Amino acid sequence: QSTPEKLLLNGIKPLIVKAKGHGVRQRCRTDKYGFPKAHASKAKFFRGFQTGDIVKADIPKGKYAGQYTGRIAIRYRPSFMLSLPNQRFDVHPKYLQTIFKADGYEYQVNQ
Repeated sequence: QSTPEKLLLNGIKPLIVKAKGHGVRQRCRTDKYGFPKAHASKAKFFRGFQTGDIVKADIPKGKYAGQYTGRIAIRYRPSFMLSLPNQRFDVHPKYLQTIFKADGYEYQVNQ
C-alpha cells in the first residue's frame, strides 16, 4: 500500500539516531607536542559492561539515591559514569543492570 497523500503526524515522537562508533584504534594519546601522554587499556569490556551500554541504576542510598536509566562510560576503576539527559555522576557497577548493549549508535526520542 502506498503512502497516503495526507499524513497525520499528531502524537508521533521521532526517534533520533546518532552514530557513535565502537571506539578507536589509537594505542597512545599524545600531548599537543606529539609526545606520549597515556596508553590505551588492554580490554574493551570491564565487569561485563562496555561504554555506550544503556543501563538501569538502582542506587539505595547517598546523594544520588533512586532509580535512573541512562548511558554509561566505563572506567577501569570501581565506578562508571552514568549520563542522563540533564546530569551525570559516578555509580558503582553493583547497582547497574544492563537494558541494552552498545551497538555503536545513540538513540533518543524527541519530545
